[in-house]
Amino acid sequence: MVPVSVLVEAREKIDTSKQTEALECVASINESEQDARAEENAMDWLTRLLVPVVSLAAGVAIVALPGGCKSSSQAESATVRGRLLFQGQPVAGGMVVFAPDTDRGFVGKPARAETSLDGSYVLQLDGKPSIPPGWYHVALADAPVLDPVLSYGKPLFPVKLARPDHSGLVREVIAGQEHTFDFGVEVPTDAGL
Repeated sequence: MVPVSVLVEAREKIDTSKQTEALECVASINESEQDARAEENAMDWLTRLLVPVVSLAAGVAIVALPGGCKSSSQAESATVRGRLLFQGQPVAGGMVVFAPDTDRGFVGKPARAETSLDGSYVLQLDGKPSIPPGWYHVALADAPVLDPVLSYGKPLFPVKLARPDHSGLVREVIAGQEHTFDFGVEVPTDAGL
């Protein structure tokens, strides 16, 4: 028989070798985890660096494209100018309004202009001298009458022209062009006055 002391000694060696193997295994796992963390940290750093750089480059590329940050309506705008005459005379202080023709599927804000002393106007939309292309109903208005006595017996500017939906005036504005629309309003005068 094997003495007990030899068995105990053998068992201690086995336990020690198992502990050593276990410790080596744990150390190996720890090293693998540390390597993985180091790789992950490197990827995080790289990601943190690259994402803003790539985003900035994409933004610069988009702005550098033709048209840049302009909306399509700004890039395709047109200018509209002309003169407003009543009975052959310039209308100073009158109003010209181009309202989008919703019947033709065009929506947006109306463009307007006040006529100068010579009856000329340049339409503006949001303070800019250009409007989007499309079809417009046109409204025309004379300057406000300050002294009705002075205008007595003179022909009156037709009221129906002051509403775009009743004026019967329609104009098409084409992208990228400068348009000149002159409006001459004539009203028959009474020969007996």
